[in-house]
Amino acid sequence: MTLTSELYQRLSARRNALLTHYGQNNLLKSSDPTTYRQYQSELRDLNRKLRMIREQMAENPILHS
Repeated sequence: MTLTSELYQRLSARRNALLTHYGQNNLLKSSDPTTYRQYQSELRDLNRKLRMIREQMAENPILHS
């Protein structure tokens, strides 16, 4: 596994853990707006990083071989 693939897997695992932990808490937005904003911010950041890695891997197949 290349470093790029490993980084992608780790970021993806982090995103999935956030979704599992916070995604099921429908009251978080109203009960703890600060934590909700932090969760949303981290989720957006992770998705942006994952998208960049996917695009780079598509452009350069060596990164994921």
